[in-house]
Amino acid sequence: MYNLELQKFPWASCLILSLCLVNHSAFADRGDSLVITGDIVNLRSGPSIESRIVKRLVNDDEVIEISRYEDWVEVATNNKRLDYGWIHDSLMETIDGTPASSSSENEEFITFRTHFVTFIKKVESQTGITPFTEVEQLDAGSLQLTSSDDWISLDPQQRDNILSEVFDLWRNYVATGLSVLVEVIDENGEQHMMMFR
Repeated sequence: MYNLELQKFPWASCLILSLCLVNHSAFADRGDSLVITGDIVNLRSGPSIESRIVKRLVNDDEVIEISRYEDWVEVATNNKRLDYGWIHDSLMETIDGTPASSSSENEEFITFRTHFVTFIKKVESQTGITPFTEVEQLDAGSLQLTSSDDWISLDPQQRDNILSEVFDLWRNYVATGLSVLVEVIDENGEQHMMMFR
């Protein structure tokens, strides 16, 4: 009888087969956390096997989805270092829920960081500089940005403009009405600026 049912609806067998073959990460969306399933996975500069390797990730490393192109997913590493690149979607799967014990970061900060990485890429493409290399949430109301030498060499007005955009990102992607203290340090840990809005 089962075979008769499939003969009546030939498209049903194709649908069942395609659902069985769909990769777990196909159901992910921008801002979702994904976990690396391969032993060693290359994070690439573009959506191609020929693209330069940016970094190597290992099994169970977490990343955040930024965008998709065909079978490739643009991701940001789920740590304070702002590494981003492309991974084939067959090498990742979605995370149903991140246990609180595995990360001290809240969902709002993870969402903020996803948009922050996109912002950094925009600044890089428009100006040729990378203003910040890391972002870390110190507590619910404060961020620490690690600046690049490029950002330090900018004039004060340009630095303020970039920081204003960071504050705008915070307001747009974190609960409305929450202020944030932003501390900017260099790669040696020396503080260069602190602003509160």
